[in-house]
Amino acid sequence: SQGYARCAVVDHTTGSVQMGVGICELRAGGRIDRHVHSFEESFYVLEGEPTLVMTIDAPWRAITSTSAITCAGSRRMMRLGQ
Repeated sequence: SQGYARCAVVDHTTGSVQMGVGICELRAGGRIDRHVHSFEESFYVLEGEPTLVMTIDAPWRAITSTSAITCAGSRRMMRLGQ
């Protein structure tokens, strides 16, 4: 990943066993490399228009105020900018 930062708000260090909440930033030109989780992942876009790629053929552009959830076991990546 590049241009990505995350600040944990709720996780195992705060006593959570099955849930995590964080505030993330993806800078212009940044990306989150393709990855898989064994759990659902959700996000809410505060500003900007990141592109979520679930498969090579189907990029999906989010806009400000968009929220989405991805299923457990799905491969995904995200990028901001071209």
